[in-house]
Amino acid sequence: MSIQEANWNNFKAKFNGKEQKSFEWLCYLLFCKEFNKNTGIFRYKNQAGIETEPIEHNGQMIGPQAKFYETKISKNKDDIKDSIETAKKKNGNLNKIIFYINQEFSESSKKGKKDPVYKIEIEKHAKSLGVEIDWKSKSFFDSPFVCQDNAVIAQHFFSLGKSVIDFLNELTRHTEAILTAINSKITFRNSEIKIDMAQNKKMLQDVLTTSPMAILSGGAGVGKTALIKDFYHSIKDRAPFYIFKGVEFCISNINQLFTHYGSFTLSDFMKEHQDFEEKYIIIDSAEKLSDIQDKEVFQEFLSTLQINKWKVMFTTRHSYLDDLRFQFIEIYRVHCHPVNIENLISAQLVKISKKYSFNLPKNERLLDLLRIPFYLNEYLQNYDSLGNTISYSDFKSLLWNKQISKTSYQKNNMHIKRED
Repeated sequence: MSIQEANWNNFKAKFNGKEQKSFEWLCYLLFCKEFNKNTGIFRYKNQAGIETEPIEHNGQMIGPQAKFYETKISKNKDDIKDSIETAKKKNGNLNKIIFYINQEFSESSKKGKKDPVYKIEIEKHAKSLGVEIDWKSKSFFDSPFVCQDNAVIAQHFFSLGKSVIDFLNELTRHTEAILTAINSKITFRNSEIKIDMAQNKKMLQDVLTTSPMAILSGGAGVGKTALIKDFYHSIKDRAPFYIFKGVEFCISNINQLFTHYGSFTLSDFMKEHQDFEEKYIIIDSAEKLSDIQDKEVFQEFLSTLQINKWKVMFTTRHSYLDDLRFQFIEIYRVHCHPVNIENLISAQLVKISKKYSFNLPKNERLLDLLRIPFYLNEYLQNYDSLGNTISYSDFKSLLWNKQISKTSYQKNNMHIKRED
């Protein structure tokens, strides 16, 4: 078991100018660990008095408070008293505050006394308000609970190297970068058109309650990844959620999936999520798994996810669905439940057009194409210059010029590859 020393010089160097905020986060994580709140504790922005809403434990209502001081505690006596007073005023049921402080109390100079006068005065003030104080001063951060039991957290705050928390933060940024590029709304004039995905989302959630794996399929542009984006925003605050592209598994060793983020392994990744009951991995554009040379690499990843009870979702175009399901059964020996995302029905399209005041094209073939959100978006982006008499072929030509011809690269015949 690893041990991480509480090195305050490293802490100050790493979080220079952000010491108080970083110390609050450190203490919040340790508070959650101590009271088994792995999904976090509700709090308000700039919450006064204590860092979170009080929690109930053994009949007491407890709240944490973190104070990072560059000066002695005695110099900050009034600040601490004010915090206690504010916390009690804002939370009438609060009867215990755990105070995290990066300093130690000085010993009383009076014979036969240990506690200094200022500490006694603070505790007396708290008692008059019906609040008990539990001090976790500098020595607490040297305890086995911090340095050994929660070495991963301690490493992030007290080591200058990359920590597991840094690793997971970068994986989260990787996920969000993929999702940011996905348009889940259509901008038209001064409005944002949001395609109602509630039914598809419910269908996906229903599948995941009975099956650990699902394949999200549909035509190109139908909104598969947009649905994943909506799903992510609905659960990201309570459950781990990561996205990888299918092409990222064209590697010779599964640990290479994480080499961009430091010297971390699949085992490190699994260990840090072992206490979560709900957790998700998405493999986007899963048809690219067919290009993997070493199938055992992805098989190891998939079996490890199964053992650790992850929910796994794959996205693919409908035309690849049968081949992908065959791979899962014959090569990876797993069963994935299909969830098909259909195009918009005509009634939905008419309802949207009326609500946002635009005319649908008269051409039936083009009208059918607009049932796909990607093409509806393109139609509306060019609406003012098109007119509703535009033909199907004219619309396709417009897209060709916009998406291919004007943006193609001539070097190394890239324009030919792009057209293909």
